[in-house]
Amino acid sequence: MKKIDYQELISSANMFFADTNLSEAYQEIIDDKICNLRNEMQHINTKAGLIDYIKNNPEALDNIILLLNVSSETFKRIISMFRIQHGQSFTTEWTLTTTRNYIREQKWLRDKVCDLFLNGAEDHELAKVIPAYTLSSFKIDRSTMARLENKDTMQILTKKSLDAGFSSNVGAENMKRVEDVIKKDCKKLRLSYIKNHKIRMRSNTKIVLPFIIKDTETRKGQTIDIMKAFVMCNFCVTTGSGQTTFKNNLKRLKEYRDYNARNATIIAIVDGAGWVARQSDLSDVHDYADYCLNFSHLSDMYNILEETI
Repeated sequence: MKKIDYQELISSANMFFADTNLSEAYQEIIDDKICNLRNEMQHINTKAGLIDYIKNNPEALDNIILLLNVSSETFKRIISMFRIQHGQSFTTEWTLTTTRNYIREQKWLRDKVCDLFLNGAEDHELAKVIPAYTLSSFKIDRSTMARLENKDTMQILTKKSLDAGFSSNVGAENMKRVEDVIKKDCKKLRLSYIKNHKIRMRSNTKIVLPFIIKDTETRKGQTIDIMKAFVMCNFCVTTGSGQTTFKNNLKRLKEYRDYNARNATIIAIVDGAGWVARQSDLSDVHDYADYCLNFSHLSDMYNILEETI
């Protein structure tokens, strides 16, 4: 079968991955979270209410940071500053979970955090060490509490907190889509496949292959696996260093194949706006793989595997 032309790969790419069921499920999660936040955060604008919320809700700091629309990284830096000022021996930054545990147990940190959230914008001592631009965001006041009742604002803020999870689930759905095709085609061709198999490169590094498609044959009474195809997948809506890592791993896989399983076919399945935007890596991926597919050409999998038999 002829390899898909590079320009065809780009022109047929799916820029985004639309999954109606997943989007609807996430909308339900967003609606539920907004409802819970409204109910649980009604009194965080007082010191007693704020302490009570932090003590009794494991996700309290995450939710407060969400409502304030500030960076969790900035909050962690401020906590680190408080710790150093208090004379703690500092070796590493705390997670939000660790910070919450210390707030519950240590009055000095509890007071510091309450002051930051309730009075930070007007605290002259904090203003000496934290830029006013940053400090002004740490303020639970009337306008902050009003956000709880504004559905549009809460929807925007809540979606931001779920972005990473949503992207991860989209990736999982994409992999399932690929596996469904591989499973169907292998069944027709009497092949089999294994998932997430680690292989060791000649450089002694390891990579995990999403799918290895194999056949079996009998030699001297023993059943032997014959590697027919190595399948690597990557789906990106945005660009990132992971695409370069994917490209480098594909190059390593090609070297591994040429040395260990010369007759096996390498299939790269890549799609998404991130790959269209990062064509320096995409061009190499297209070169290193025997076949390069996207979801628009996933049906070609059968013909590719048929040729390996």
